[in-house]
Amino acid sequence: MEKLDLRGRECPEPYIIVMRKFMNMKPGDSMEVLMDSWKCAFLVVESMKAVKMGTVNIEKKDNYYVIKLTRVK
Repeated sequence: MEKLDLRGRECPEPYIIVMRKFMNMKPGDSMEVLMDSWKCAFLVVESMKAVKMGTVNIEKKDNYYVIKLTRVK
């Protein structure tokens, strides 16, 4: 599982990084992303729902979000 720590970066940069990496993943690959921008976290979750190519799980920790993505298609 690839892990990305994108805390401290301004939106939309974390969103763009996550979506580019996700689109290059193969089915079965997964990624864990840390980010502190709720706006970017929301964009990632909504984009994942829209493209229907993977699963997404988001969890809020102290002052950041942990997003787990798995490519299924």
